[in-house]
Amino acid sequence: MQSGAILGLDDAITALFRVAGQPAQPIGPAWVQEMGRDVTALGSLVFLGFVVAAALGYLALTGYMSEARELLLSGAVATVAAFGLKLVFERTRPDIVHLARTFTSSFPSGHATLSVAIFSTLALIVSRHQRSGAARGYICAVTTILIAAVGISRVYLGVHYPSDVLAGWALGLLSSIASASIAGARSPIRADA
Repeated sequence: MQSGAILGLDDAITALFRVAGQPAQPIGPAWVQEMGRDVTALGSLVFLGFVVAAALGYLALTGYMSEARELLLSGAVATVAAFGLKLVFERTRPDIVHLARTFTSSFPSGHATLSVAIFSTLALIVSRHQRSGAARGYICAVTTILIAAVGISRVYLGVHYPSDVLAGWALGLLSSIASASIAGARSPIRADA
C-alpha cells in the first residue's frame, strides 16, 4: 500500500468519528468527549508508570523476580521504541481539532504502544498462574477491550491517525513478546495440569 492510500484510509476512518461536513465537531455529546479523555488517560505515561511501579512492588515482594524483569523490560523497550520512532518519522498530527493536548509527533501512538506493552505483559503474567481456561480467556478479553478502547480514544480525540494506533499496537505487542522471551518467563499453566 502506498502512503497516499494509507493517508486516504486514515482520513476516511477518522471522518467516522466526526459529524458529517463538520470535521471540527466529534460525534456524540460533550460527555462522550470527556469519556474519551478519561479512557485515553489509561494509556498515558503517568498512569502506566503508576501501574508498573505498583505491579513491580507486588512482584518483588512475592518473589516473582522473573515476571518483574519481564514487566520492566516490556515497558522500557516500548517507551524507547515508541519515542525513538516518533523522532525518526516526525509525522504531524491530524489536521483536525484535537480534544486532548499533545507534545510529540504522531507516529506511532505512544498511548497505543505502551498500553499494549504493559497491559498485555500483565495479562500474560496473571494468566500463567490460572489453571482455568475460562479465567485466562476472561483476562485476555478484558485486556483486549482495554487496549482497543485506549487506541480508539486516540483517534476519536483527533490526536492520531488510525495507522499511528495500529503501528503502536504492533510495536507494543512486539515489546511484550520480546520481553517475555528475554526475561525467561515461564509458560502458562496448562488447563489439564
